[in-house]
Amino acid sequence: MDTVPNGTMETPTPTPQPASKPKSKSNGGLVALCICLALIVVGLLVYIAYEKEYIQIPFLSKNNSAQDAEEDGNTDNTDATEADNAIATTTFTGETVTATLPEGWTMQEYYDGQGSEYLSEGPDYAGLTGIKIFNPSNTSMFYLAGVNGIGFAGCSEYYAFADDNPAYRAQAQASADEMGEEMNINNFSSMPYFEYEMLGRTVRRIATKIYLDDEEGNNYFEAPCFNVVVTFEGLTYTDETNNLYQAYFYGFNTTITGDELLKVDDILKSMSLTE
Repeated sequence: MDTVPNGTMETPTPTPQPASKPKSKSNGGLVALCICLALIVVGLLVYIAYEKEYIQIPFLSKNNSAQDAEEDGNTDNTDATEADNAIATTTFTGETVTATLPEGWTMQEYYDGQGSEYLSEGPDYAGLTGIKIFNPSNTSMFYLAGVNGIGFAGCSEYYAFADDNPAYRAQAQASADEMGEEMNINNFSSMPYFEYEMLGRTVRRIATKIYLDDEEGNNYFEAPCFNVVVTFEGLTYTDETNNLYQAYFYGFNTTITGDELLKVDDILKSMSLTE
């Protein structure tokens, strides 16, 4: 009988496997970043195209939104404001001038010596001797009235706007010196004014005073010293000896409001000679 030798049997020890390395996340993060950037760029391009109205997005369409609001009765406040600000007008067509008037306002031409208190008595006049503008209460707010029989020499008043002509001022100063008068310079260089064109002449209004440009077509505003009298091309009248007159006194109602002044401005600048 065979004898089994005494001894301890060794159990084979398993060979340890090397630990697996974690997978790199750098490639996945870069891909995600690129996708995000691409989506942002696409979104920006779509937004720009939508704002420029190159494309329309149904649920964001500006046209559809405006149309839907109109159908629902919710019109844009801007349109409503513009409608409120729209002023109804009428057209005055006279023998000499045509003008656009606010609704309710009227205008009248006067001929052959009528409409003026400043014409000398005696001669029989022919032609336009007055114009009046009336507000809706039929109150005269502005007038032009023919005038003759006046004259003056020299000029002691000077109206200097910011675009004054030094040569024009020197000429006025020389005229005042010749008459032995001191020239009073009214400095309007920082004075606010309303400017418009009336019958081919540049008008500047400060409060209820009108100043005309004596020499059109240059870079200066040269206001005549005798500013109570105005002349406009096409507004004339004659006396019985056929002497031609073009001078008119002008005036505003002493109670005229700021809003009425602006309305008169609009009427005057709309004025044209009737064809």
